[in-house]
Amino acid sequence: MRGQESWFGGHLLPLLPVVFSNNNVTIYNATHVTYPNSNSETTLVIPSDPTIVPEDSWFYAYDVISQGNLNYTVKYDNDHTALKSKNVILSFDPPKGNTRDIYYKFGHPNSWRIISGSWKFLEDGLHGGDLSSGVSKIILSPISSKNFTINTLLRIHDISPNAGNYASITYSWINPANYKAAEVAIWKEKVYVSFISMAWNLDQFKLEA
Repeated sequence: MRGQESWFGGHLLPLLPVVFSNNNVTIYNATHVTYPNSNSETTLVIPSDPTIVPEDSWFYAYDVISQGNLNYTVKYDNDHTALKSKNVILSFDPPKGNTRDIYYKFGHPNSWRIISGSWKFLEDGLHGGDLSSGVSKIILSPISSKNFTINTLLRIHDISPNAGNYASITYSWINPANYKAAEVAIWKEKVYVSFISMAWNLDQFKLEA
């Protein structure tokens, strides 16, 4: 959550008592606020699509939990693990019919165009992978999302200390000179994680024979 769009910066902060303020800094009393944890038995579900609920209406549930000294986690409603907690608090009224189109579109093959690789449509979602050796890429298109989570399982059968192994996920693609990717590499019993962001202007390059 960033800046004025966040619950803390755009909603809670203006409600807190001011301890000290001048032209350079403002100090608030936020000693009685409980912040979310990454893992707990209680999950507060917030809308991933702000157009389905009145603006900032779900902040009230956030207020009650954060000021009640509770141990809680915050997840978006399109997170497949959001409803698996022991206690679930829904911060907004579900859409008409208590369903979201995204839950149904994801599981149907007609909503996707497979470019390459092996993909299976199962009840819990979309599974991608290939059991053949030397796999270079698996691609699915079209897809567009914000604040999404990808879970993947990688297995290396024969690890050699003299050969590197790596896997990368390209999550934003425009062309070969403009893309973003996350990469995991294993080299000499060490694991390296890197994030790549390419933004080249191909018009600036000229090839001469």
